[in-house]
Amino acid sequence: MKLNNQTLISIILICFALIGKCNSHVKPSPTPTPAPSTSTSTCPPCPSCPPCPSTSTSTSTSSSSSAPSSNDGTETDTSIPPETSSQFSDTPTTESPSYSPSNNSPSPTTSTSDGDGDDGGIDLSAAGSFSASFADYLKAKFGDQSKIHYNPGLKQICGHTRNPDVCLATISPMIKQGTFDAVHVLEASILVCTQNIQTIIKIIEAHAALSRHVATGLLECKGHYAKALVSLHQALKAIHARNFGVVSTVLGGIVADVTSAEAKVMDLKVASFKFEYFSFVSVTASNCLSISSLIPH
Repeated sequence: MKLNNQTLISIILICFALIGKCNSHVKPSPTPTPAPSTSTSTCPPCPSCPPCPSTSTSTSTSSSSSAPSSNDGTETDTSIPPETSSQFSDTPTTESPSYSPSNNSPSPTTSTSDGDGDDGGIDLSAAGSFSASFADYLKAKFGDQSKIHYNPGLKQICGHTRNPDVCLATISPMIKQGTFDAVHVLEASILVCTQNIQTIIKIIEAHAALSRHVATGLLECKGHYAKALVSLHQALKAIHARNFGVVSTVLGGIVADVTSAEAKVMDLKVASFKFEYFSFVSVTASNCLSISSLIPH
C-alpha cells in the first residue's frame, strides 16, 4: 500500500495522542514528608549511670535565656558594676593605722618559742603585756590628762590626730606662750619626735653591744630610726621655707620608717626593752603627719 505524506503525518499525530493519553493515567509519586523525630534512649534507666546519649535529630532551637550561661552551666553576671561612691575622697589619709583612738594602745601579736630551748635572753611574754601597759605608761609619764586645762587652740589642733592625749601632753610644755597655730604646733611636735628617736637610738646602741644574738636586728632598726632623724631635720627646714608640700611627703616617709623599726623590735622581743618607748615614737610621728595635713600647701 502506498502512503502519501498526508497519511504519514496523520499516523504520527495519532501516535502522539495515544502516548499522551497513557501518561495522563499515571499518578505521580507523593513526596515523602519527614516525620518529627523523637528522642529515644538506647539503654535501660539506671540511677547510678550517667545519662545516655540521645538520638534526637530535632532542629528546633531553644529559647534564649535572659542571662548568658558559661560552658560549665553557671550563669555569667551581666550586671553593671556600681560606680565609685562619691563619699570617698581623692585625698589620701594622713593618719597612721597603727593605733586606735579608743585605747591609744597597739596590740601586737604574741608569738611562741620555736622549741629549741634557747631564746637568747628574749622574754616571749613581754609583748603580751605591752598593750595593757601602754596606757599606764602614758599616765605615769604625763599624769591624769582629764585634770589639765589646755589651750583651746591646741586642743582643736590635737583633736585631729589619732592620739590627742599624747599630742596635748607633749606639745603643751613646748609652747608655753604665743599663738597655737598649726605651724607652731607642728614644729613643736617634730621636736618631740626628734628627742624620742634620739633616746631610742641610744637604747639600741647600748643593747646591741651587749647581745650579739639580736645585734643584727637591732642595728637594722637603728638604721630606720637614723633615717627618720635626718628626715625630721629636713622637715623643719621645709617648714621654715614654707614648703609644706615637701613637709607632708617627708613626714609620710618618717612614719613608714619608725613603724617598720617598731615592728622589727617587737619581733625581736628583747626582755630588757620597754616597748612603750618604741611605740611612743610611732605615736608622735603619726601626730606630726596629722598636724601637717591641717596646713594648706
